[in-house]
Amino acid sequence: IWIRGLPANADRNNVTAFLGSMELDVDALKVFDAETVQVNALLPETFPAGKHSLKVSAGGCTSPPFPVEVV
Repeated sequence: IWIRGLPANADRNNVTAFLGSMELDVDALKVFDAETVQVNALLPETFPAGKHSLKVSAGGCTSPPFPVEVV
């Protein structure tokens, strides 16, 4: 997940990712540039295929839902 606007202290312990209502395990954050961070989150093998909404939360703020498709 590429995201902009995370606080400077964002790390895998204070960033959460949700696919639908399931909280994903954030594995790593990698800084790409001054504004953009790559958030790696693990999806369980048993997660159902189909269209879902992805949201990321940090510092008390949550992104708008973004449509994704799990295949």
